[in-house]
Formats: sequence, structure tokens, C-alpha cells
Amino acid sequence: MNRGGTMKIAYSCAGEGFGHVSRLVVLLPHLEKTHAVGLFLPKSIVGYLNSRLGPRTTSPIPGIHYVQRHDRVLLAASLLSLLPVIFQFPIVLFRLARTLKSQGYQAVISDYEPHLAWAAYFAGIPVLQLNHPGVLTRVAAQGILGYLGALGSRLMEGPWQRRILVSFFQGDVGPLLRPSLQQRAPKRGAHLVVNLKDSYRTRALAVLTKFPGLDYKLFPSKVESFDEALLDCAAVITPAGHQVIAEALSLNKPVLALPQAGQPEQLLNAQQLVATGRGKIGSLDSLELDLRAFLAALPELSSPQPLPRGFNLSDGTLVLLARIERFLLERVVG
Repeated sequence: MNRGGTMKIAYSCAGEGFGHVSRLVVLLPHLEKTHAVGLFLPKSIVGYLNSRLGPRTTSPIPGIHYVQRHDRVLLAASLLSLLPVIFQFPIVLFRLARTLKSQGYQAVISDYEPHLAWAAYFAGIPVLQLNHPGVLTRVAAQGILGYLGALGSRLMEGPWQRRILVSFFQGDVGPLLRPSLQQRAPKRGAHLVVNLKDSYRTRALAVLTKFPGLDYKLFPSKVESFDEALLDCAAVITPAGHQVIAEALSLNKPVLALPQAGQPEQLLNAQQLVATGRGKIGSLDSLELDLRAFLAALPELSSPQPLPRGFNLSDGTLVLLARIERFLLERVVG
């Protein structure tokens, strides 16, 4: 596949959420077989990467994070927390551009991370942008929040010569399934996977106690394997991040999505989930009613109709790797 030989690639990804680092976990072992890959990562995701792939040497870059309360993104507080990152951006940009040139990097892969993408632009190095939130620029925005989401997404991408959107809806390739989810066929068990951030837990657990005998496994967990639980569950309750929804749908697990208020990407993910006929939207405020309706609908949701046009639940790993190699051959070798 790689007629151009080994290349030196710098790879960066966002530190907010689970999907960006999950894509890195899938792609990195493949890329390392034929290329020298340098990792530029926010510290918030290094632990997860190392727990999945073993220790890796990484160069730190600033992370951009939301300020949240329960299931809501606090827009004003998030923008305020971003000010130090904005003020330091030129300094970080200069340092990264100098590093890319002095260490001989030939290409940059960015997953929704603007620092390295802009550094590569000023260093004259080609950038491949791959991410999911860019679908906000492709699917018609709804209202002012959707418009702001599309604008924010474009700013987070930075400059690129080629962009590949990884998504179960309206993507260029399908979602990337982690190898641990492909090790065996899934089973239809009795338990629910309840995947909740700390900010969700207190209120959500108070609701779950109103369902005596409900069999569920709570994540994140220090003792249970999320992947094993997902493979064998009956259904999933989760915030509306793309990665977990896409993995659950690919395993034919119905999903009750709890999108964060003020987070347009999660709202869009949840809407597209409903369009598949394999899930429903809920919220913390109405979780008891939403969960009762979801449980009643499980037989129907577990036997879904064919996917609408523009949806893809097939693992996109090999297709994406081929497109990455094509980009490198065209932009670096050719």
C-alpha cells in the first residue's frame, strides 16, 4: 500500500470527549507499522491512550474543554476558560512549527485539534484533517445554536489540504470500531450499559432506583470492562457522543441518548440516532419517563428497519487507512 516508504507523521487530536482518542487508538498501531508517528496530545487523554496501547512518548499541547454542569454545557463559562488558550496560541504555534521543521516531519494528521494544524500550515507541511464534529458543516444547521456549532467546528479544525469525516451519518467513511469490539460476536444479554459522566451520575442514579430489579452496569468503572459489557448488553444509556452511539449501533444495541444541552454536536448525533430507528432521545430532567418509554420500545428498536440513505455502520478503518496513504503519496511523495 505504501509505495512511498516510511514517512514521519505528526498526529494530534482533541482532548475533549471519547471519540477523538478512540480513533487514535484504532489508527496508531496500523500507522506505526509503516511510518514514524510523533504524538502531540493534551494531557487529558494520554492516560486512556496508554491504558489501551501501552506507554507512548507524547509531546504536550493545550487542551480545549467545555465547562459543564450536570447535562448542560455552560457557554459563557466555557468561552471564559478558553481565554488563556487563545492568548497563548501564537506562542504555542511558533514552538510547534519550529518543532515540526527541526524534527523533519513530512505530514500532519489532526483530529479536531487546531494548534498542530496551524503550525503545519506555517511550516509548509500538508495537513490531513479527520474528525466527526465536522458533520455540523455538512448537515443543515438548525437555529442559532446549530450555526454557532458549525462555526466552532470549522475553527477547531484549523487549515487542511484534505478533510475526511468519520461518522455513522453523512460521513466520508463509517465509524472506526475498536479491535476489542471485533474480537467476537456480540450477544443479547439482559443488562443495560449505563455510561454516565460524573456530572450526570447523582441525578441519573436517583432515577434508576425507581426501577426495582433493573439490571444495569454503570460506567466508567474500575472493575468492569466496558467493551465486554457493551458486547453482551441489551441496550445502552449514554450521553450523545458519537463514538459510543456508533459502537452501540454497529453492535445492534439500541441507545437512549442524553444529549448535553448547549452542545450542538450531541444534539445532532441524537437526532440522527432516532433517524436510524434504533434509539431514542432523553434528558436528565425527564429521565424516568424517557427510560420507561425506551424499555417498552426495546423489542421494536432491537429489530430495526434498513438504514436511511447517507448512514453507514460498517467499520471504516481499512477505508480510512487507504485514504490516509493516498493523501501521503499525493501530498508528500508526489
